[in-house]
Amino acid sequence: MNDAVSHEYLHQNYLNFYLEKYGRPDDAELPLPAKKAMLFYKIQFYRSKNRYHEALSQVNRLSEHVQIGTDLWLTTQNFKMEACIFLKQYDQAKQVFEGTMRRVYEDRLFHRLSDLYIAYSGYCYSMGLYQEALVTLSMAEAHLVYAVNQGNMVSTILNNRIIMLTMQGDHEKAEEEINRFEGLLAREAAEVRQQFRPVLLIYRCELALAQKQWGLLTQYIQELKAIELTTDQEMSVAYYQCQLALAHGHHDEFMGYALSCLPYYESNQLTLRLESLYEALAAVSEELRKYKESASYYKKLVYLLRSK
Repeated sequence: MNDAVSHEYLHQNYLNFYLEKYGRPDDAELPLPAKKAMLFYKIQFYRSKNRYHEALSQVNRLSEHVQIGTDLWLTTQNFKMEACIFLKQYDQAKQVFEGTMRRVYEDRLFHRLSDLYIAYSGYCYSMGLYQEALVTLSMAEAHLVYAVNQGNMVSTILNNRIIMLTMQGDHEKAEEEINRFEGLLAREAAEVRQQFRPVLLIYRCELALAQKQWGLLTQYIQELKAIELTTDQEMSVAYYQCQLALAHGHHDEFMGYALSCLPYYESNQLTLRLESLYEALAAVSEELRKYKESASYYKKLVYLLRSK
């Protein structure tokens, strides 16, 4: 429920505890149900850290113990697609999608169609097929009638669509989707609305930043600072503050905010954030006559761009 302290407690005292206790070479001795559960935990752990090489390795191990056509098999296929897309193994991602889709239609597993289309839209977007990615999200929404977790699926679809539209510069449609999301949440219980409030504000910050609406961005930042946030959301606020300071020429303030969120984005390898930060840090460092630091940031930027 957007409780950052409890979330961190679970990672440190539950998930990591079991990974360290049982995640060892002799885990083959575990009973099969425990082994499958441990592999599933490992996948989720590595996904949460964007460590997709390790996540894909665990997905492949889990696949050996999963019956084809079951719900767990479909979940592992989605994980596999996600990892392949992140690791730029696009041919493999498409093969996984096509093979899974055949099985879904052969066995009439229509309740997983939305899941599958959401994953495939990520593949399309990564390949630069932006219009096809949006169409695929619409197909995911159209098949929600078969889905079990319709609420979760709707929020995922809207989230992905808002991000895609914002990044592609279709700001008017992105705002329409944000308003639509807000309208759907208005029908939910108060705790659900509270849970998603920072999420909606982050969307609006992204949109304001993309359009250089500094007044609106300042307003949304103040609203975010008044509520409890997850670590990722706190780092987003620091990022928006550094962009705001940069826009107003406040270089010292910019450096403070940028350096406060840079380690987080580096540890999670969030490329888009890093590109923006490295470029701005290099330019500001050069202006402040910190030439050694400037050269270092330019070097990091070049390496990042080459590895894309």
